[in-house]
Amino acid sequence: MVLCQSLAKRAGKIDSFLVDGRAFTAAELDKCNTAAKGDASKALAAQ
Repeated sequence: MVLCQSLAKRAGKIDSFLVDGRAFTAAELDKCNTAAKGDASKALAAQ
């Protein structure tokens, strides 16, 4: 979660995030994106 929140702070809203091959759930992404700042329309998709 900490890595996702750190990324959200730097890059903005995250639409998907993987950890050890497991995708974050919608609830986990919501928690992660609470750390996002700035333009809410920015999105970064993990691959």
